[in-house]
Amino acid sequence: MKFIVLTLLSLGIFIPAHSQTVRTSIIQWNVDGFTDNLHRSSGSLKSKFITRTDRIIRWKQKNESFVYDFEIYSVEGSWGDVKKNGLLIYHVIFDKQPGTIQISRSGSALKLNMNFSGLKGGEFNYDFSISSFRIL
Repeated sequence: MKFIVLTLLSLGIFIPAHSQTVRTSIIQWNVDGFTDNLHRSSGSLKSKFITRTDRIIRWKQKNESFVYDFEIYSVEGSWGDVKKNGLLIYHVIFDKQPGTIQISRSGSALKLNMNFSGLKGGEFNYDFSISSFRIL
């Protein structure tokens, strides 16, 4: 019995712990405002973005009456702790068009930038101010 306990304890030393990062976590980013970078206008918009590891980003608006899914096909950057500065650039597909969604922290400011150039309605480049986040 003593041997089993010692063996398990020694294995625990050599098995690295799996730590969660911003990229490997499911996070809900709550948004309260936006800036249209192309038309130099801004407004309020209560919505949320949910990053689901490296698979999908879901954008929920109007009490979840409108839900948009962005399929992630690659990610640039690394970001260990959401409470520290960091940056991730998600390369995504929406409506068969490629674009990027960038999430970053600089000091206390959290920001999400969404940039698409080939959508049916034309180019889309918005910054969203993230008011809070929650790890799900």
